[in-house]
Amino acid sequence: MDSPLLTIAPFIFFAFVMFLEYRNPLWKQFIKSGALRKAETEGARETQMVFFWKSAETYHKSQEFDYWNAMELEATNEGLSVNRPLFLFGRRSAFFPWAALSPGSTFYAWLTKRRTLRLAGTELQFSVTERFYKKHVQHYLESA
Repeated sequence: MDSPLLTIAPFIFFAFVMFLEYRNPLWKQFIKSGALRKAETEGARETQMVFFWKSAETYHKSQEFDYWNAMELEATNEGLSVNRPLFLFGRRSAFFPWAALSPGSTFYAWLTKRRTLRLAGTELQFSVTERFYKKHVQHYLESA
């Protein structure tokens, strides 16, 4: 005989995980630094791991860091959107205009070369793959 508690336990666990992700204090700082809107134009999109951290040159050197496994990046004429996937409703999306971003150093994480992007006026940084940076981001930052 199945216990009702065993039946609802996975749902309670999922809700708890979503609650913790929504309350991530470091990502909240990114949300406050970015706009809560999406870009008005469509751009190049790619889903990838997004590493984010504070107060260090790279993710590996930081005391405050985290990452999201599946975030959709969208580079448009206006800026860079970091959007949550539909299945992870606990995360919030953010939009950063090109004027608010500056490139930083590169590093390797999960066998991939990544490029640091700094948020102007903060100690906050995040990374995108170097391939995405060179193909979709670099020319916007150089012309901003």
